[in-house]
Amino acid sequence: MPNTGEGYALGDDSVWLWGPRLGTRTAQVVSAARASLARWKRGWLARSLEPVINSTLAQAYDGHPGWETVGSSPDSHTIAVSGKGGRPAAHIEIALSPWGAELLAQRELAMANLGSITGLASVRAIVPQPVSHHVGPGHHYLVETATSGRSGVDLAGHNPVDDMVGKVVEVVDKLHQATADVMVFDQENLGRWALRPVQSLRVGARLSSESVEPLKERISSGLRGVSVGSAQLHGHLQLGHAQFGQSGRLTGLSGWEWSQRGPVFVDRGVLALSSMALESKQDLGPVVAGLIADPGPFVSHRAFGGHELAVADSVAVILACWLVGMMPNLRAATTRPASPYWIARNVLPVLRAAGVGQPV
Repeated sequence: MPNTGEGYALGDDSVWLWGPRLGTRTAQVVSAARASLARWKRGWLARSLEPVINSTLAQAYDGHPGWETVGSSPDSHTIAVSGKGGRPAAHIEIALSPWGAELLAQRELAMANLGSITGLASVRAIVPQPVSHHVGPGHHYLVETATSGRSGVDLAGHNPVDDMVGKVVEVVDKLHQATADVMVFDQENLGRWALRPVQSLRVGARLSSESVEPLKERISSGLRGVSVGSAQLHGHLQLGHAQFGQSGRLTGLSGWEWSQRGPVFVDRGVLALSSMALESKQDLGPVVAGLIADPGPFVSHRAFGGHELAVADSVAVILACWLVGMMPNLRAATTRPASPYWIARNVLPVLRAAGVGQPV
């Protein structure tokens, strides 16, 4: 699935999340207006990028098959292409920035790694597969097979979130079990899963170095020396990257550009936090802030419950998972400033609950 450029903050994907705050009628009007604006933006972007799209299609398909825009961001533009000449329907994502090109390369590498793991036929069946990846003269693009269904976030207002979470966990568990290992949070792993993400937060949210020290120490002290299960991760597991058919069956799992080896609790924790935000119809910041005071609902959540984790400090785990879940936005903020509104909803409540300083 493409990155729509709407940001990864909960509340940006479906207006139904705002219904309890706005009232039913107001939410319906806002939803209709937002849908119209989205259609206008897609049309305007498609027209402005038409020379790029046409030249990419000519290069990738030796022709001009039918297409439509399905997502766009400052870093990439994604079109859905109808099948032609015996080829299946596909998505073509065109990089619009160096960072967009890097994400495409990361995703193709993740797909290659996934393809080399035995016993994962059922997982690969619902994962977009690379068809071609062009990095030479012309535009940088990736052609992938298209998955069907609607996003779990879009369906969350009508389908039980718990059921959708269970189906995602069932599939991702197969990946974790096939690549299972053990890791210890030594200095290298603390740097990778705690110190570097905190540094990304400092840059993306424009915090002073001194203000993030308490957060860095909170996570490090809770994880240092702890042994946990590790595996190949999805890397940014949430219902926004899961697609479901009309029968409720999981039909697609996208967003693999952040896939890497790491602690299994990261996949489980990111899914738990984002799903709790959907279930409670809140933004991510207040949800994580509440869990810092009472981690119980996180530990027992369907996405995380029953997962063996020998960590006494659950708050350190919650903060580490929160940071990993924020990484796409934080990484993008190194080249374009993060929205103050997004920071206020998803960062500041957590910093206040963790006793961390404010942006400067």
